[in-house]
Amino acid sequence: MGEYTVYISRDLEELKKRLLQKAHDFSQSEKDYAGFYYLLEVIEQSPRWKYRNKNEFYTNLSWVVQEFPVKNNGKVCYGDYLSVLSDFQEYIKTEFGLLAPNKKFMNYFWRGGFLGFLLGVFFNIYLALAFSVFFAFLFGAREENKARQAGKVLGAQKPKLKFVYKNKKE
Repeated sequence: MGEYTVYISRDLEELKKRLLQKAHDFSQSEKDYAGFYYLLEVIEQSPRWKYRNKNEFYTNLSWVVQEFPVKNNGKVCYGDYLSVLSDFQEYIKTEFGLLAPNKKFMNYFWRGGFLGFLLGVFFNIYLALAFSVFFAFLFGAREENKARQAGKVLGAQKPKLKFVYKNKKE
């Protein structure tokens, strides 16, 4: 598996479920005609393909979602999923209710930086700059970690133990 596919590959099952829900009223012939099963297979196989970068992975998945058939007034249409959200990453974040990586960090980074600057101004300008950087990183990192642990950040996974050593009694 390419290193960039890990970024969103755990969300592929959820994406597949959502697309299946949206295409629940298709007949068998409509599914065959629209390439429904081919696109599902592309979603299944996409983590196994090698991508040069993260954007290539997103481009492939956005093509799949864009080509996924939908019913509009009884007719099979394509491309209705991304008509409003042209960016696939924005679509995923909106669809799953997830935040972009470092979104929380940057929100709290600016707040912490401003707070540190205000505290430091009472002493001198050099201390203001030092306080602003310190509080910015402190608040930003803390909030980002909370969001990642809650599973609210796109692509955030809880670390899995790869090796567990057990003492064998002889």
